[in-house]
Amino acid sequence: MIFERLPAMRMFLLCNIIGCVVFCASLASAMQIKKPKSCISCHEDTYKRGGNLPYVHSSFANKDCEKCHIKPEGTGSGSAWSVRNRPEVISRSDYLLEHIIFLRGLDKDAVYDIDIISRDMSGGQTTTKLKDVVLSQVRNIKTGDRTPPVISGVRSGPVTKGIFLTAVIEWDTDEPTTGFVEYGFAAEYGNRTAIDGALSRHHEASLSGLEQGKVYDYRILAEDISENRSVSTNLVLDTATIVSEAPSPDRSVTKWEVKQKPTVKRAEVFVLDSDLGLHVATAKAADVTVEYTKIRDFSTKDRESLSVSRKDDGLSKKERLHKPGFRTRKELCIDLCYECHPPAILGVSHPVGISPKDGRKIPKDMPTLEGSVITCVTCHWGHGSNLRYLARGKPDKAICDSCHSDYAR
Repeated sequence: MIFERLPAMRMFLLCNIIGCVVFCASLASAMQIKKPKSCISCHEDTYKRGGNLPYVHSSFANKDCEKCHIKPEGTGSGSAWSVRNRPEVISRSDYLLEHIIFLRGLDKDAVYDIDIISRDMSGGQTTTKLKDVVLSQVRNIKTGDRTPPVISGVRSGPVTKGIFLTAVIEWDTDEPTTGFVEYGFAAEYGNRTAIDGALSRHHEASLSGLEQGKVYDYRILAEDISENRSVSTNLVLDTATIVSEAPSPDRSVTKWEVKQKPTVKRAEVFVLDSDLGLHVATAKAADVTVEYTKIRDFSTKDRESLSVSRKDDGLSKKERLHKPGFRTRKELCIDLCYECHPPAILGVSHPVGISPKDGRKIPKDMPTLEGSVITCVTCHWGHGSNLRYLARGKPDKAICDSCHSDYAR
């Protein structure tokens, strides 16, 4: 009897299995359970276009998109990857009270630690640390600034007689500026002091070649980092009263001054174009060294801490669509290339991470980062090319001529 029932039992079990499969499929559909998409599913056109070229990047040919585009997960938690690098170093060896220093080629959405090391002439040294600085989060934006600086606190010292008659003019500005003084008779002026090219809030200039018993007109001109210029009202200097000899200030260094360290009184960060600027003011004249290190990429947790009005953080649509580990900008176009083609092996190559400084224009079909920063991808395709070395132009001189056509051949 049992054996007679086997075909029926098999049919029953088969029907139950089929029913379970259909039910599970329906449930999955109802719950919108989907298989994760591959990169190719959204970028099929890109793959077809690059995959049929004579020279193809190996990772692209193997459809291993994540090898280049997704950062490897490190020891960090969540979506923050530890990418501790060697610090980049910028030094200013002129002993000044104020310094303006630019950090160029930073990843817009990376977290940096910045050490500001100030040293005075006697060897005293202090270090000021700026933690967790993110270029895209800096709100002091100088790009597009059209507000001229404000000139205030104009002071004229006594007219002194040495070899020539001279007088010192001092003034302040509400932001770091360069400046000079125009002076002369009536409104024509005709004389000008040397331009103080160091961006500073406090200024002084010496008027020389003065004549005794004359009344001089003078005015102050100041220009900020965005080339906004201010001109003071006309001011007057009377040389009727002079000091026979320039007073010799007592510049003997006290014990307190020797012990006083060149502490940083102000360390302001700002953005100009795509660069991070530092305005550093010290308690005494010092040279400044800046060491900055990329600590990690801006994490999902960081983004969630932003207010709703800043949730997009200036990111492009492409960056918002991909997960936080998506490589962008300098990390994708320079750092990644060096992982397989380090400079020690690559040898002589065109500099990257820089912008043209002589007004030279880079063709529109040669992509750059913000601020016309040149990367490896400026001259090489990342996926595939009709030319060797994945070059965008013929790799003998044609690609060079696209930017340097005026160079002698």
